[in-house]
Amino acid sequence: MLFRSDAAAKALEPYTKDKSIFQNLAANPALSGRKPSDIANPGTTILFYEQTPAAAGRGVVYLDAHTERVTAERWQELKKAGKLP
Repeated sequence: MLFRSDAAAKALEPYTKDKSIFQNLAANPALSGRKPSDIANPGTTILFYEQTPAAAGRGVVYLDAHTERVTAERWQELKKAGKLP
């Protein structure tokens, strides 16, 4: 099953130099309790995202583990498509 952002932060902390990166991280609530294998499009399904964007855009982590920094306009498209809060 997929995990919440706080559980993910705890699991990933040993692999990070700056633990503050998790303070702005949110999990996609639509994935809570679902198995990754049940997701049809992991390459386009947002797993985590920055709640507050950086100057260069909002960081997004997809279920297939690739990342992207997106513009405000692109974020609105992704947010709508993924039914994110």
